[in-house]
Amino acid sequence: MEPSFIEYLSKEIGETVMEVSTVSGGDISEAYLLKSTHGSYFCKVNAEALGLDLFKCEQEGLDAISELACLKTPSVISSGKYESSAFLLMEYIEEGEKSTSSMAKLGRSLAEMHMKNAEPKFGWKRDNYIGSLVQKNSWKEDWISFFVEERLEVQLRLAIDNQYLERKVLPSITQLKAFCNDHFPTVKPGLLHGDLWSGNYLISRNGDPYLIDPAVYYGHFEVDLAMTELFGGFDGQFYSAYYEHNPRIPEYVVRRDLYQLYYYLVHLNIFGRSYFTPVMKTIRKYFQ
Repeated sequence: MEPSFIEYLSKEIGETVMEVSTVSGGDISEAYLLKSTHGSYFCKVNAEALGLDLFKCEQEGLDAISELACLKTPSVISSGKYESSAFLLMEYIEEGEKSTSSMAKLGRSLAEMHMKNAEPKFGWKRDNYIGSLVQKNSWKEDWISFFVEERLEVQLRLAIDNQYLERKVLPSITQLKAFCNDHFPTVKPGLLHGDLWSGNYLISRNGDPYLIDPAVYYGHFEVDLAMTELFGGFDGQFYSAYYEHNPRIPEYVVRRDLYQLYYYLVHLNIFGRSYFTPVMKTIRKYFQ
């Protein structure tokens, strides 16, 4: 980080930044720990054209989660551009132990967030991002239309354009909707984190769970649960606490596979052919 940028961020914080070190912060942006005369801060920096909009969407998602008062998120101090780079400056949350009690608290709090039906429709006030990809969020009256048209079909079309998949082996929109009609329950919209893998939550030193890096929208709560099962990092206490407050619905496993298909498609379109096999495994299982 250039000295002039550090000086600029010092003015944003209102404190002198004394030390800057790189930290892990995801695949899209650079991430830094800033230590000032009075505290520590977390800063993401992105020099891509999408950087500023990406951070605006992230801030909106963090604010939306925080406003429901179920789960904590890091407070955003400032965002904007410095020269050619966008930045997002936040409070730094020092991580602690992921204990059984803290994971149970995460499960209970997530269930509470999902059950607050603050919107009558499915979607979000704007398109945002899932990783580096645009995530479409046009409002829909019913969940099946939203999930098929705004999630699966968008990613399937992109995978075809990227020459990862061939249309002739894929289900049509009509087939996807017919399958969902047979296996999906009546769904009420709840606020989703949208990208809830193990790298997108943290436990603070005092045991409080925080959500980070959201891709929020109003959808079916099982989408977040399906993502938690995709790459691990959530123990049995988390699920026990979650389902104690928001019980599991029959045929979840079938819907989980369809919801995970969305994330596999996203990974296929971002990272390439290494995700071809899990995508086609699900498609063959249910549609061929």
